[in-house]
Amino acid sequence: MDANKLLPLSFLSEGEKGTVVKLNGGRSFQEKMLSVGINQGNNVEILSGTPGQALPVKIGDTRLALGFGLAQKIEIEKQLKEVADGR
Repeated sequence: MDANKLLPLSFLSEGEKGTVVKLNGGRSFQEKMLSVGINQGNNVEILSGTPGQALPVKIGDTRLALGFGLAQKIEIEKQLKEVADGR
């Protein structure tokens, strides 16, 4: 995986998806993320958002809002948008 393609979860816009690659925080942060279902390899979708505010996300069947600071610590690889017409 190319580290140049990684970006904070907070950089995604509404409707965009990504895969969690790294949790940049100490043990407490990592445990907190695991307790709400955020782990390396999970797919995340941004449901809506305003820059600098809480970020509503969907992880599997779970929906939750992450504070902007927490979202900054979650590195993701952005998923390419699917082509609707099959090209």
